[in-house]
Amino acid sequence: MIDAISFVIGDYLFEAASRPTTSRPILMSSPPANSSDPLWEVAKMTTIAALSAFAAHLWHASQYQMSIDQLQKKLEVISAEHNKNKQDLEIISAKRNDLQKRLEVISAKGNDSQQKLDANSAPKEQQITTIEKFIQEFLGGTTTSTSKSAQQNQETKKTRTLGINLVEKYKKIPSFSSLNGREGDFEQLKVAVGKAETPNAILVGPAGSGKTTLVEAWAHEIAHNNDPSYPFKDTVIISVSATDIISGATYVGMEEARVEKLIEYGRANPHVIYFFDELHSLMHNGTNSTNGIPNMLKKALSDGDIRIIGCTTNEEFKMIEKDSAFTRRFSLLEFEAPTAEMIQEIVRSKVQKHYAKHHQVSYDDEVISFAIELAESLPGNDPAKTLSLLDSAGSLAHLRGLQVVTPEILRQCINKGLKKPEGF
Repeated sequence: MIDAISFVIGDYLFEAASRPTTSRPILMSSPPANSSDPLWEVAKMTTIAALSAFAAHLWHASQYQMSIDQLQKKLEVISAEHNKNKQDLEIISAKRNDLQKRLEVISAKGNDSQQKLDANSAPKEQQITTIEKFIQEFLGGTTTSTSKSAQQNQETKKTRTLGINLVEKYKKIPSFSSLNGREGDFEQLKVAVGKAETPNAILVGPAGSGKTTLVEAWAHEIAHNNDPSYPFKDTVIISVSATDIISGATYVGMEEARVEKLIEYGRANPHVIYFFDELHSLMHNGTNSTNGIPNMLKKALSDGDIRIIGCTTNEEFKMIEKDSAFTRRFSLLEFEAPTAEMIQEIVRSKVQKHYAKHHQVSYDDEVISFAIELAESLPGNDPAKTLSLLDSAGSLAHLRGLQVVTPEILRQCINKGLKKPEGF
């Protein structure tokens, strides 16, 4: 086939080169007579070479086209993979940002926990110093008053105190009167305040039933317990008077500001427990507020920012229980009125351990029983009235230089309004 093609092209080239006219046919069906003509050979070889080069070009072109098609397909595959990798990278980046935010939150919580741990692990003396500073300076800051007798209107600053650190107070008192039959209530109080949720307690009972004494006994136990495993060894009980919060608040929001400082300090010092001897007084809320204090305390108690022990009587508790949301954040510990035997034990313990030493006189059992009999004639009998009578009698006996309190001294200390018992 190549020979035939070469022949045709060679004939064409030969005729075009050797003939001056175009009258002769260009293509010939057979080789020229003189096929040994050098021009014919040249044309033949040239044609063969040209066809070979052309065929080679055609083959390479087809190969190039195949390569381009393959490269195009590969490029499409690579582009698809690139888009997929880009989407995966965006997803990974979003997850990384989310993890970074979570890490920041965890780190912030870790720092807060570390601060609380540092506060709890600080030396006890340092904690006490901090608490005392808070007691003296934090609540209410300073108030100003003007002396009328001063020639110039100079303002004098008075620091309002928060309350009393009962643990520090009872460090100075080596012994404490017995619980006088309240051992079970004492344990229930510690169980209530030691709970993981709602670690707060309200002690409800008649006046003089020993509610406040129970809290003071706990403070004394904390102050003198050196057992490292004691669960409340670092606990501090601060007795706060509702009057400290409400009184002197002449501007709207001052009461809430004082309560907020209590909450902030309790949040930073989880070992602190606030003790309100008359919890119902906070429900009055003064004259400048609209139920702000109970609501602030409810949120703080719900969040676990502070712990509170409150005392109130049965009658005054009715005011508190009207706010059910506030009440359910406490464990309710109900106290029964003390029995005659309990009153005898409470009075004897208090008189012999405290009044006799303070007044430097002695009390015999006959005088104590007589004082209890006198106090029973008063409405709403409770140990406080008997103790008040014996305290006054001891003071009078000491004033007159006596060493023993006598029934006659008791008679002289009776208030005018006291209903005298029969035969007195």
